[in-house]
Amino acid sequence: MIVKDKLQKAAVGVRQKAGDQQEQDVAFYLRRAFKDEHRVKVFHDYSCVTTANSPR
Repeated sequence: MIVKDKLQKAAVGVRQKAGDQQEQDVAFYLRRAFKDEHRVKVFHDYSCVTTANSPR
């Protein structure tokens, strides 16, 4: 199950463009492999922010 899709972003530079293309390719294959699988959850562009008071 795809919970959060990969977001498009403007790339600057050759290396960043190549990295973004690689991420898009991986997102495509993950979507194709797990779109109907409810036991697997895929989060693209996931980030976790912790603060000094948050539990670890």
